[in-house]
Amino acid sequence: MPKQTFFNLPDDKRERIEACAIEEFAGQGYKGASVSRLVAAAGIAKGSFYQYFEDMDDLYIHIVRTKIADRKLATYQREKRRLEDLNLSEFLRLVFHQQLTQFRQEPSLLRIGLELMQLTGEPVFRRVMDQYQAPVTTYFLPFIQHEVDQGEIDPAVNAQLLNFMLVSLGQYMIHLLTAADTVNITPELLDKIVDDLDYILRNGIYTDSKEV
Repeated sequence: MPKQTFFNLPDDKRERIEACAIEEFAGQGYKGASVSRLVAAAGIAKGSFYQYFEDMDDLYIHIVRTKIADRKLATYQREKRRLEDLNLSEFLRLVFHQQLTQFRQEPSLLRIGLELMQLTGEPVFRRVMDQYQAPVTTYFLPFIQHEVDQGEIDPAVNAQLLNFMLVSLGQYMIHLLTAADTVNITPELLDKIVDDLDYILRNGIYTDSKEV
């Protein structure tokens, strides 16, 4: 994470550095990002950069954590309180639409998030994922348990496995976006994904046909 000297900066200077970092990573990609270009845009000396961060990985992880991952978790924590009002599909739909609004307001963050999922073989990807291992392994469990208690989900269902499958839905969305080479997510696309998932969850994957 950034050094304390970075957090001691005036808010406007810290925010300017973060904004320049977002544009650098979004425009040049993780591997193409340059300290020299960043400090020139931010109006700071290269020596100052290393007083604030260990290296570009340190800054990249800070941006991903505070501007993308933590925001997603904050949305989840806020809406998790609505267990009585939302089922799993409704929760997914609500969260996806809220995240879409956030990303539309800051498309550079969407580009960074999309690229992150292509860096699975890079050490920086593991460093990011390690910070969120605990939240990811329990992300949907409160909703699953609530629906089990309400008789909506079969108690024989492996809750941890279902949680992992739902978390992996984000990977599927990334696949669709990168395969189409576009960042134009629409509410209709999100609704279609949730509807398709809901169909699978409610109807299974096998037909009822039997040999006569």
